[in-house]
Amino acid sequence: MKGFKIVKFVTDSPAQAAGLEIGDIITSFGPDLPADQVFEISEQVVIPEDGIELTVMRGTSIFTRVVSGESFGFGVVRIDCPQSPIFSSEVQNKYTGARTIATFSGLLGWLCAIAGVFSTLFMLFDNQEVSVLTVLAPLSVSLFGMFLIQQGQVIKAITDSAKSQAQVVVLLQEMLRNK
Repeated sequence: MKGFKIVKFVTDSPAQAAGLEIGDIITSFGPDLPADQVFEISEQVVIPEDGIELTVMRGTSIFTRVVSGESFGFGVVRIDCPQSPIFSSEVQNKYTGARTIATFSGLLGWLCAIAGVFSTLFMLFDNQEVSVLTVLAPLSVSLFGMFLIQQGQVIKAITDSAKSQAQVVVLLQEMLRNK
């Protein structure tokens, strides 16, 4: 969705008097002119005497307002991807699956490591005949557990880094839109 994000109002702005707020996104000018067909608008644009109906998005709500007066009386920035709660939750939820796998891997790793250590200790203190294979089996389970723990930590580090990078990209895009 394309539109124009309101970033400022002039004194006695007709658009502000009509109920528009900074951060609102204008998605169409009247019923027949979507915002993606408008190249540029400024606070000096003259509007018709009877006003113009603007379709506006605020958060996830879409509504219309009629602006009447000599000009719109606002400054806007053209945007191609308006920020909304849906947009920001994309970044929050994108890596949830990977973090769940990492957590499961870590838990399974700890279970294997503990089971391997206890199995080895029980064999050693049980006073039964101990061979190399009977000791290696539980130790290999412990080593596998340690591997799973390490892999879980690596996955978490990678997803945290990717999530941070995605948040920086969103922040930079927002800063460029507001400039």
